[in-house]
Amino acid sequence: MDIKEIVKKQTELLKELDALLNEERDVLINDKAVELPNLIEKKKEISKNIVEIEKVRLNIYGDKTAQELSSEGIINKEDVKALQSLVEVIKQKQETNLALTKQSLYYIRLITSALNPNNKVVTYKSSGRVDDVKSLNIFTTKV
Repeated sequence: MDIKEIVKKQTELLKELDALLNEERDVLINDKAVELPNLIEKKKEISKNIVEIEKVRLNIYGDKTAQELSSEGIINKEDVKALQSLVEVIKQKQETNLALTKQSLYYIRLITSALNPNNKVVTYKSSGRVDDVKSLNIFTTKV
């Protein structure tokens, strides 16, 4: 496998990851959490493939960076720029998706806190009834 094939495969994998991040963003925005595990597995698989391609590149070209390979004329400068640009876009999308995930978790914690402001753990007795500890929440508070 030569460097052109390696760069082509890396670009394909990064484009696939980019599309997957777009899908993940839509899932997070549209509250389709059921689809997240499948997307995460796909992301893991793509990441694994990227690592494998990178191992091949390291075995052939050692620790040389893309800029070094470009300056030596081994790889096209435009290919390097395109690859770096794609990596930057992916980083930004990953940060956006992480922020959306954190926002969703914050919302869940906020709702949970509103439903159980005393933060008491509700337990059930063997009879099936709730433990005697009184807990106030929006459903038990009198107006």
